[in-house]
Amino acid sequence: MADLLNKHIKKATSRTKEKLLEGIGKAKATQDETFDNYAANLSKQIKSCERLYKDLKVYSAALKMLCQAEKTLRDTIRDAYEPEWPERELLTALLDNLDIQTNELERFLCDDLPHVVSHYIGQFGDLKKKVDKRGRKLVDYDHAKNCYNSAKVSSKKGESDPRVSKILNELSHAETMYKEMNNELLEVNVY
Repeated sequence: MADLLNKHIKKATSRTKEKLLEGIGKAKATQDETFDNYAANLSKQIKSCERLYKDLKVYSAALKMLCQAEKTLRDTIRDAYEPEWPERELLTALLDNLDIQTNELERFLCDDLPHVVSHYIGQFGDLKKKVDKRGRKLVDYDHAKNCYNSAKVSSKKGESDPRVSKILNELSHAETMYKEMNNELLEVNVY
């Protein structure tokens, strides 16, 4: 348990250090403008859908009140229209038909549609987590690349140094993890 906690702390520290070094220009960050654009579009789409859901909830509440007011009005018209007046059956049939249509509209717009939009928004959470994970893997990859470059430069033996070989293995592992995450996002059609 302590080893796992230690490993997570070490990774978080190295990521923070790498971001700090990239921020001040001491380390080179891998740039992927295409992915950055797609990630920005994803964030924009999430905000747009959340706004749509919020507005839909407000609209649903107003529609429920309108439907209730219409139902009350139709009931009042039914009560006011005397049974012996001409075409009462036609009026009653029209009002009953309006009741059915209003109930269907209210059910669809107040119950079904918000549920569909909510389900759609729910899918963004997993996708956002994957994009964030991809960002962390990119930082790990940059960190491994920078460590490899500095170890190679500082080593007198060059590539044959065991320390450089170990760091090269870490670099290839970090690159594999980053590329797997990128490919997984490609399969999910983030791009």
